[in-house]
Amino acid sequence: MGSTYIHNNPFLSNCSIEPICTKIWQNSGSVNIGNNGTNCTSALVVQQNCPAVPDTDGDGINDIADNCLNTSNNNQQNNDGDNYGNACDNCINNTNNNQMDTDADGIGNVCDNCPSIANIDQQDCNYNGIGDKCDTASDSDGDTVMDNVDNCPCQTNTDQSDANNNGIGDECDTNSDTDSDGVMDPNDNCPLLSNGDQQDWNNDGIGDACQDSDIDGVNDDIDNCRVVSNGGQEDTDSDGFGDVCDNCLNNANPNQADSDEDGKGNSCDNCQNLSNPDQTDTDNDGIGDVCDNCPTISNINQTDCNNNGIGDTCESLDSDCDGIFNTLR
Repeated sequence: MGSTYIHNNPFLSNCSIEPICTKIWQNSGSVNIGNNGTNCTSALVVQQNCPAVPDTDGDGINDIADNCLNTSNNNQQNNDGDNYGNACDNCINNTNNNQMDTDADGIGNVCDNCPSIANIDQQDCNYNGIGDKCDTASDSDGDTVMDNVDNCPCQTNTDQSDANNNGIGDECDTNSDTDSDGVMDPNDNCPLLSNGDQQDWNNDGIGDACQDSDIDGVNDDIDNCRVVSNGGQEDTDSDGFGDVCDNCLNNANPNQADSDEDGKGNSCDNCQNLSNPDQTDTDNDGIGDVCDNCPTISNINQTDCNNNGIGDTCESLDSDCDGIFNTLR
């Protein structure tokens, strides 16, 4: 910028025109004005009559001298010494006065690791200097999907699942909770269906809310019989267990306790502590033969006065335990 010298012109007045004001605004100290006509007697007088100094971004630096015209940066920091301050430079450490940005991702070509394809995050999983979006020769995570088409190039995800279709695989989408259940997609065992409890009864990594283990059309989280198909969900005793897998079909037993593990729940087992899957009860006294001390004659109370393991009803001894044998009455 050359100096401006305006002197000894008494017919020159009102010097506050744009070119002269611009020179003054540049604060270059190269404007020397004096001994002219009205309102042109000195640089200070001219400046007082100039329009308000323009400062588009309101950072206190006038537009003529501001290295970021539309972005506030009163410190005017400029690491690479080009014409753009750090606040508006698309390559703050690489001189690029033309600010060329072919892919319009906000990162100038001279410092963009993938200048032809937008990649704001500049992700480069294998640190080879080529952004993953452009790296057609690498499979950084070894999942058989090349980095340039892998929706999670740094984390193995062969299935490329992407519940919310945002282009970022669920395995690495740490900013998404597609089903709004409070569990971020990478940790959600059912990313498309809300299941805050993450219940997974068979521990296969797939949440009950989105799995139908017995293929009966009812998902595991509401299926009253997860391992046996029962689309109708019949539950005669209303204990929460479907008839096809309830160990006591007509007796409510929500805990399905089965002490002798014979397939009959305690609440309907006629011998709770001795296995008898067939539940044979010859005398129909409600006590199964395998634990009945008189299996052929009904004796609900199972009285056995001499504690010999044979019910008094079958032994004809002292059925009422009064010390008088039945045969002597």
